Amino acid sequence: MAGRTRFPKVKVQELRDDCIRFELSDTDISVANALRRVMIAETPTLAIDLVTIETNTSVMQDEFLAHRLGLIPIRYHRGDVSKFRFNYDCDCEDYCHQCAVLFSLDVSFDQRAAMRPDHESDLPLTVTSQDLVSNNPDVQAVHFASADEQQQSQDAGIALLKLARGQAIKLTAIAKLGTQKEHSKWCTCCVATYQYDPIIKLNEEKLDQLSSEQVDQLAESCPVGVFEVDEKTGKLTVVNRMDCMYCEECTRLGDTMKARSEDDPFIDIHADTNVFLFTVETNGALLAEEVVLSALTVLGAKLRDLQMACMEIKEEQGNRQEANATPGSTASSTLPSS
Repeated sequence: MAGRTRFPKVKVQELRDDCIRFELSDTDISVANALRRVMIAETPTLAIDLVTIETNTSVMQDEFLAHRLGLIPIRYHRGDVSKFRFNYDCDCEDYCHQCAVLFSLDVSFDQRAAMRPDHESDLPLTVTSQDLVSNNPDVQAVHFASADEQQQSQDAGIALLKLARGQAIKLTAIAKLGTQKEHSKWCTCCVATYQYDPIIKLNEEKLDQLSSEQVDQLAESCPVGVFEVDEKTGKLTVVNRMDCMYCEECTRLGDTMKARSEDDPFIDIHADTNVFLFTVETNGALLAEEVVLSALTVLGAKLRDLQMACMEIKEEQGNRQEANATPGSTASSTLPSS
């Protein structure tokens, strides 16, 4: 049976710098899951890959510091990071401006002491992501995932290590383009999930036959507060449909309240398997909308590669059949006699 051609639709429900919620409809779970997996593992971004430590007199071990540096989100502020090349695709011998960005970190407690207030002069100095200096003004470390987080935070960025009197840190770091399939430091998503659209139907006729105590019990049976009893009418209403987690506590309780087991249920809950509600949160390396658009681009490229591979196989099979054909043979057809 031939598959039905679908035309998926996307409806954005909420959009912030670090979060997007959207509805994907008129498709099936294979497409939804492919999009989710690509957003998590195959969306390219920049991250620190190589670290050369020249001086480190802090208590932080070199390998721990290098690992922390790798997990700092790096953002390209001029748009699509695809303008950078993957290092393994670049023509350079080691790295260049087309495939890498150089960061430097040079902080000394004693040098900073003169700039600190007297009451903080003896306190440990926290070195943060804001101390990283990039050789490309368009590529900078991300200190906060969003403007809201920056306003609410009391920190000066992502803490790397602390320096005491007489201690210093000096290093260089090279950021390269990559994906999480290679290493988790290239991950752009904190969260990339989807859920089915819950459809909740109340059998008003059957519910009217219940006592007020039974209606209250049905409302309270939901652990996430999907239902509520209207104070004026005393009827059961759905107030938080999207919080439904399909636990079926309400339907099981309703079954015990039936006069006969074959009666219709008081509450019917099922999932719309053609509608998927996505929630995507980022770490700031990319905007939330950029993660989705980049994933769609990657997914489209995969489909084009698959199409080309199928065409090449089909062409190869056709050439093989022609080569195996008997020389001079002609195709014949037999017409039905009248």
